[in-house]
Amino acid sequence: MPYLITHDLSVTLPDGRVLFEPVSITFEHGPIGLVGDNGTGKSLLLTLLAGQTLPSAQGISYSGHVQRDGDIAYLSQHITAPKAQTLAEVLGIAEQLHALAAIQAGSVDPAHYERVNDDWDIAERYQATLTRLGIDASLSAPLHVLSGGQLTLLSLYRVFHSQAHIVLLDEPSNHLDRAARHKLVSWIESYLGLVITVSHDQQLLRHMRAIYALTPQGIAKYTGNYDDFIRTQRQEQEALIAKRTHLNKQHKQVLRQQQKSAEKAQKREAKGKQLRKKSSQAKLILDGQKESAQDAKSRAKTQFSQQFKRYQKQLDALDTQLPENNPTLYMHHSEPMKRRRLIKASQCQLPFGHTEPLDWSVYAGEHWLLTGQNGVGKSTLLRTLMGHHAPASGSIDVVGDCVYLDQHFSLLDPKQPLLSCLRHHSDLSESDARTCLASLGLRGDRVYQTIDSLSGGEKMKVAMLAVSHQHAQPLLLLDEPDNHLDISAKHALVDALNHYQGAYILVSHDDAFIDALHLTHQWELGYHAASSLPSDR
Repeated sequence: MPYLITHDLSVTLPDGRVLFEPVSITFEHGPIGLVGDNGTGKSLLLTLLAGQTLPSAQGISYSGHVQRDGDIAYLSQHITAPKAQTLAEVLGIAEQLHALAAIQAGSVDPAHYERVNDDWDIAERYQATLTRLGIDASLSAPLHVLSGGQLTLLSLYRVFHSQAHIVLLDEPSNHLDRAARHKLVSWIESYLGLVITVSHDQQLLRHMRAIYALTPQGIAKYTGNYDDFIRTQRQEQEALIAKRTHLNKQHKQVLRQQQKSAEKAQKREAKGKQLRKKSSQAKLILDGQKESAQDAKSRAKTQFSQQFKRYQKQLDALDTQLPENNPTLYMHHSEPMKRRRLIKASQCQLPFGHTEPLDWSVYAGEHWLLTGQNGVGKSTLLRTLMGHHAPASGSIDVVGDCVYLDQHFSLLDPKQPLLSCLRHHSDLSESDARTCLASLGLRGDRVYQTIDSLSGGEKMKVAMLAVSHQHAQPLLLLDEPDNHLDISAKHALVDALNHYQGAYILVSHDDAFIDALHLTHQWELGYHAASSLPSDR
């Protein structure tokens, strides 16, 4: 059975902050889910497990080492294949197809025959694979014809068919539609090697056999799936809270005892002064009694001080184990806008995707969910609304301001500091911007970090703050904003969107996230005419 073992592995950020304490743990008997809040270092840990180099340009360093038993296939959450690359190149069969084409054209070069290796139906077999994956494109097609979900699914197919002993996946369900997520689960469950998956997808995590939870204090292993982990974690937190409550009571008792002792000492001291004035005892004896009383008072004070420090140290240690308050996404609030049409599409044919001409209207205050299979044209529609694409035919008119949050945080300048970036894209004062960032756990000097130093989840949170703090409450175009967010941040985003008075159009594949929203409409883009219907959620 393949395995990975970490030995005192720790990551340090450029500001000297230790991201997590030294981790020494064995990963085996998967599938394993690796979870943790945004910014705890899950992706960096996975990078180190894979033997990849950390982004040294950002000044991130690590200590410790990883022991690996088996070949590793690693899929980052950011797939960076060149858009001009073909599907055949991604699948690793481009050279075989080139040799096969040369033979079909009359080549008798032995090198071509050696490269084909008697695999004469390779083109037909892989073309059928694309069809099964729901990708309607030829093997020679460039990557830019694929949607984000299709590219992720194709990359996952290659990883799981790579014959690697260990598969490391960083948020693999991002961008995948329901059918693609079912394929991912099937591949994970049937894989014979070790699979480690970083994810915030509760449905996916329910298919894990163990959960490893990463925190600043290190990593802990929980046997069972995500639901088992949540139950155990809740019990642990309840036990910690009970222990903290008990320590608080003891702490208060010590303070009360200290106060009573101090009051008694004051009374004795006052009584001693009166005796000294009235007593005929020798001064030497009285001075000795006074000194003895002062020594007792000093010893009691030292004892109470030590007890106080001991209890405070125990309380501080417990506080580090308890979760911080959930983040809050403050959104700009104003009075509901008058009902007016914001979007009108008339026989609009999108330049990419697989939809019939669209007839569609959106009005102020409406909250839309846009659904459909990967590659149908959801992101294309949002980019067309922003004017990034022109309709192939028909028309689409937009009234008022739109703000677009895409899957790649293109709104944010990666080299700009957080505070400057947020103020640049919003109407927030410096004080309010700091308050908003602090609500996400980005406090103090962290507001001067550059955007590219953040985790994917932290970038999404900052981007959501930027798009939601516009004075005029623009139409928000949100392309899978729940990707990368940890569970508590998703809850915060749900609360923020449910209180947003403006209109928004949302693309998401996360059923739990969708079910919690107060949507007014749902629209499914399909390979046939799209239909609009009031949401029953």
